[in-house]
Amino acid sequence: MCTEDRYPNLDLASTRPFPEDSSFTIIYEGPQNEFHVKSLPSNEQHWFRVRACSNNIMSRWCNKTLSVKTKEERGFSWDRAASHKETVISMEGQRVQRSPSSSHWVCAFGNKAFNLKRRYATIKVSGDSPYLYVGVAYKGAPVAEAYNNVSVLWRKGSGDLCFHGVRLNRSKLPSVSSASGELCYGGGDVVGIMVDVKLGKVAFFCNGVLARTASGLRTDVDVLPFVSLGSGDAPSYDHALPDLSSCS
Repeated sequence: MCTEDRYPNLDLASTRPFPEDSSFTIIYEGPQNEFHVKSLPSNEQHWFRVRACSNNIMSRWCNKTLSVKTKEERGFSWDRAASHKETVISMEGQRVQRSPSSSHWVCAFGNKAFNLKRRYATIKVSGDSPYLYVGVAYKGAPVAEAYNNVSVLWRKGSGDLCFHGVRLNRSKLPSVSSASGELCYGGGDVVGIMVDVKLGKVAFFCNGVLARTASGLRTDVDVLPFVSLGSGDAPSYDHALPDLSSCS
């Protein structure tokens, strides 16, 4: 029997009758009397039914159909193993800051790569220091540099964009467009990052308002949330959602 403790991605309270005009796909036939279904997409409804088999003779399908809905996917957490050793990550993995004993830039990776369904991540910014970059980096990027040629980062305060190691200020943005006058972010703001892994595009939001877009991301490697910390600021994952009507 499915339980939320055993299958944390299932929302058993959100069930619906099986649609009569649909058909089932057989996912397992064999001698085992139980089968674990894994890697179901998030926020989708699924129906399951079973039947017995004895001496190669199949019984009729069970009259009762189990209906489950997978939970809406939670946001990322900061990855201790992939981040700089002098980052301090909270127990639940949602907050990261530079160690008080550190005197140089340190970086942290999110633990979930962007993909065709996971397109958006949000990071809440704290503190007044301008020594912070928020954005994305490719898996394996250095974690002791403010920015480099394997990251795309948006700087706090100045609004400069560092694209693959090239720092572009507001007056020099050949491949970057602004959708609003909100080109900067500061303490208390929520920075949204949207990635199109198929087209190699990235968009940055400030408090749900589209601020920057850029093209040229690599599409052959994992792209992950990424922050560079040059001060004691403590960015954290946030659940805020943007207005996506201006970004497609």
